[in-house]
Amino acid sequence: MSHTNSTTHYSLPQFVGTDTPGWLTDVNAAMLALDNAIYARQQAIAANTEAITANTASINGHTTRIEALEGSVSTIETDLDAAETNISNLQTTTQQHTNQISSLANTVTNLAAADISYDNTNSGLTATETQAAIDEVVTMIPASPDIVMVTGTTASAPNNFGTLIPYPDGFTSDNCAIISLEVLYSNVWRSGTGIDAADKRLFVEQAAGGVQAYHTGSGANNLPIRVFLMKIA
Repeated sequence: MSHTNSTTHYSLPQFVGTDTPGWLTDVNAAMLALDNAIYARQQAIAANTEAITANTASINGHTTRIEALEGSVSTIETDLDAAETNISNLQTTTQQHTNQISSLANTVTNLAAADISYDNTNSGLTATETQAAIDEVVTMIPASPDIVMVTGTTASAPNNFGTLIPYPDGFTSDNCAIISLEVLYSNVWRSGTGIDAADKRLFVEQAAGGVQAYHTGSGANNLPIRVFLMKIA
């Protein structure tokens, strides 16, 4: 027998004293087994090396992305810090403005007309502060004239007089004059005789028992009017 025993993992020949080794059998077979085992291990190492290389590239890529993300996070944190600082500054400024407004409101509330200067260059008044100017003007106003307002409507058709508006007590055609006329047209009180277009005109005249309005042009019918009278005698 060329060899009595074999190794456990690759069945390589192991000899005892009585064995006669065979080069073509024992040695060649053992060399072939060793060659195959070494080649298989080399292939496995090469495959693992490729996998390690690929994994290393992937890890490097992840590392680059992580570093970029960390940079972004750092930028965001910086921006947040700046925003917090800006918010704090705005809050401080807002409080300052609030205090200033409150102070100004108190000043205005407590401000008296006597504390406000008055420029009398164009008015001809002698006063140099507002309260004194008001008092001076008041003394210049004559006794309050007797002024009243009477109300009525325009006629129901153009080129006609409306209903006579009686004089109030104490007023007559001899002791008062019409000082103002207003008509409610398109929900707006309009002064004077013009209503809107040239063909819509309003007039008012005094009669023995009161005043009455006369209008021209369609669309001005039954409009509310108010006439202001002032005693002149």
